[in-house]
Amino acid sequence: MRISTSLIYQRATAGFQQQQSNLALVQQQISSGLKYQRPSDNPAAMARSLDLQQVLSRTAQYQENIKVAENRLVLEESTLGGVSGLLQRVRELTVQAGNGALSRSDRLAIASEVRERFGELRGLANTIDAHGDYLFAGHQGQQAAVQTSRIGQIEFAGFNGDEGAREMQISSSRRVQTADSGLDVFFRIPATQGITTRADTGNSGSGEIAPGFVYDSTQASGDEYRIDFTAPGSYDVVNVSSGATLISGASYTPGETIEFDGLRTAVQGAPAAGDSFSLRSSQHQDVFATLNKFVTALESNVGTDADQARYDASVAVALDDLDSALGRVDEVRTRIGGRLNMLDTQRDENAAYQLHTQRTLSDIRDLDYAEAISRLQNDSFALQAAQQSFARIEGNSLFNYL
Repeated sequence: MRISTSLIYQRATAGFQQQQSNLALVQQQISSGLKYQRPSDNPAAMARSLDLQQVLSRTAQYQENIKVAENRLVLEESTLGGVSGLLQRVRELTVQAGNGALSRSDRLAIASEVRERFGELRGLANTIDAHGDYLFAGHQGQQAAVQTSRIGQIEFAGFNGDEGAREMQISSSRRVQTADSGLDVFFRIPATQGITTRADTGNSGSGEIAPGFVYDSTQASGDEYRIDFTAPGSYDVVNVSSGATLISGASYTPGETIEFDGLRTAVQGAPAAGDSFSLRSSQHQDVFATLNKFVTALESNVGTDADQARYDASVAVALDDLDSALGRVDEVRTRIGGRLNMLDTQRDENAAYQLHTQRTLSDIRDLDYAEAISRLQNDSFALQAAQQSFARIEGNSLFNYL
């Protein structure tokens, strides 16, 4: 078979290029530490590698979420620790207030401290986390959870958040609650003499009723009551449970305290004729109302045996309500402890899963350096041998034998 000089050069060039390509590929692999440089090198392996990289990225985000959730829960637990200490101090003052030897000035001094504690408690309820959100406001984190208002002489606290529980994803199948709604922590607390008030839906005036509370435990009956405005400037108070009219034709002054059967409330605004407001007993009471009721009892006159009996009953109810509030705080703190333990467990599980995934990914894509260096040396030797062989072949000619 006759082989032309041009064919020798073409085949030599093709061989050199292939050898150089193989050598360059090995050098790229050693430089990057990866087996495959392009998806076309091994489509199945590259697709699997991308999937595993996404798994690692998600797991890393779960670990970051755990840090954020842990910080929020630690802040909440610390805040509730402050709430517990505050309520414990108020309870000590309540026990002290039950001492019959106290003078009126002593009781007023206790009332002054309880008022200060009221403001401190509101501040704790409006704690802000590291992201600038109100911790106990549920999903309404941009507005204060608790806001105080006043109707006449009655000061009360209202909840501005919602019942939503903020959660964070900490694994592909698990979420953790990162804060509790203030409605559950501060407002829905079991109470012995809770009262709820509301305006009837058919009211046409602008009247607004304050939260009611029991100021005289010796008269509280647990019945349902209604305040009916017979004219814009007058009202009746009706015991709905018995049907009896307790007050008839009373003159209405906006914000003026309305008292009956040991209950106290107030209405402000301009109620229209035919407007009604209802009061009924409730199994719950917010902790701010508990403090306000206690202050009201401390500031009342205790001049007769009846006054003393009313005062003693109010102190006893305050103790019960404070115990309920302390119990709720302890309950929430216990739940927080459980969540923190879960975060620790999930962090370890995520770390173990990351390690397993990284090993699997390494097996698929990472280069075996010993094998790659061996191939590099082999390919370098093959290229050098081919170049030397071509030089010898290319140097042969018939003219050398003439």
